[in-house]
Parts: sequence; structure tokens; C-alpha cells
Amino acid sequence: MSHTSSTTPVEYIRSLKWKLFHLQY
Repeated sequence: MSHTSSTTPVEYIRSLKWKLFHLQY
């Protein structure tokens, strides 16, 4: 997987939110 050297905070937060959502559901 190729990703930018620095990940934007928005992407990080979004990922966390998605993970939490999936875990809760």
C-alpha cells in the first residue's frame, strides 16, 4: 500500500470513527 509520508488528521479521525462504528455495531 502506498500512502503519503504524513497522513492528514482528518483521515486519521475518520479511520478511528469508522473503526469505532464497526466495533459498536
